[in-house]
Amino acid sequence: MSADRKRLIFSVLRAVIGFGLAALLIHLTLKSTRTSVGALCHEILNGNRLLLLTALALYGFVVGITVRRWQMLLAVQGVHISFPQAARLTMIGVFFNLAIPGAVSGDLVKMGYIAK
Repeated sequence: MSADRKRLIFSVLRAVIGFGLAALLIHLTLKSTRTSVGALCHEILNGNRLLLLTALALYGFVVGITVRRWQMLLAVQGVHISFPQAARLTMIGVFFNLAIPGAVSGDLVKMGYIAK
């Protein structure tokens, strides 16, 4: 099997596992709050669109600042990465901050990726 084929299979498998975990987490969250998918969709579709868009834009702005700060902190240490790479690491860190208890779990994972 060629290296490209292995990489493709690994990428597809990673995406399937990621979507599966996301679906499981959403299911468990809805189940624990006794909320149906229909009720959630109803709230999203009938919510104040201006408020939702404003919240989404502000979150994007905050994430952008966080990405740039992480990029600058790495540059001081002599590690230069692109904005998309820093954004990827930031989102990985956000995931692990939510998934693993602890104040610095996401930062530890990001440092592990940088050390590679």
